[in-house]
Order: sequence, then C-alpha cells, then structure tokens
Amino acid sequence: KSGLYPLLAAYNVYSRKIKKLKKPEEKIAKEVWNKVLKENIYVLCKSRMAQSITFRTLVGYNEGVKTNIVYIDDLIKKIQQKNEYKDYDLKVELLEKFNLEKDMKFTATVGNPPYQEHTKDTSDNPIYHLFMDESYKLADKVVLIHPARFLFNAGKTPKEWNETILNDKHTKVI
Repeated sequence: KSGLYPLLAAYNVYSRKIKKLKKPEEKIAKEVWNKVLKENIYVLCKSRMAQSITFRTLVGYNEGVKTNIVYIDDLIKKIQQKNEYKDYDLKVELLEKFNLEKDMKFTATVGNPPYQEHTKDTSDNPIYHLFMDESYKLADKVVLIHPARFLFNAGKTPKEWNETILNDKHTKVI
C-alpha cells in the first residue's frame, strides 16, 4: 500500500492543474506532474523501504524528479515522547526535513497510520491515536484510516483521549 495515498493526492492536484491549463495533456503532463510532486506533496514514511516504494510509485524510474518523501528514525518512540524524546515536535522536524518555513501549514493530512505497537508476551498497545493527534497539529483537514473502538470508549486507547475525541464538536457517533 505504500505510496497509494500520495499517488491519489498527487493525481488529484495534477488533474486540477491540467484542467486549468487548457492545453493538450500529452504536451505538458510530465512537467505538471513533476511540479505537483515538488510543490504539493509531502510524504512521511514509516520505514526506509516504504520511502523507496513511495518514490517508485510516484516517479517510476525518473531519478531526476524532486520529491518530498522522508523517513524519520524512531518515529514511534518520538511521538510517544519516550526517554530522550521528551518534548519532541513532529511538525518542527518535518518542516526542517522538507526545508519549509516554520509557519507553514499543510492543507491536509492523509494516511493509514500504524494501529498498534507490538509488545512481547502481552496484548499490543494502540498508537494510532498518537498519529491522529500529530495529524491535527499539521493540518485542519485530516483523513486517516484507523480503528474506531474509541467511538464506544472501548479497547486500550487511553480513556482520557477517548473522551476528548468523543466530546469534540467535529466527531459524531451515528
């Protein structure tokens, strides 16, 4: 699945730009596609392999294309703010890695974050809620695929977090 969400987002931006240009697509397709990847799509990958797959998905074998695809070491530990990562700020690191201004705001966050941290000899601990929190810090529009146990205040997601989300005016259990 690596690269499919960025591919869909890039194609959406690309097709809108092509329509606005009102030129034959075959003459400008590559130029517009490369510009979209350079200026509109920023990808955070969970592993170096996912980073490589995402690159291939978006650009194929056109090595000279500028993309914004990064991998962050110890990402899960960092967003859990464990040990040496107390007070870690994902947005700050992303803006630095992408070489963007500190006041940059992303239009949307789209993805499928890891659901849980695998633990030995016990049930796994949920971590998707941490990615949800980080996504809301990055953009006002967030679309993530994740478990929904929190909607019923069930599962191992922290109860305080469940209550915060359930009391959010943008969340509704139908």
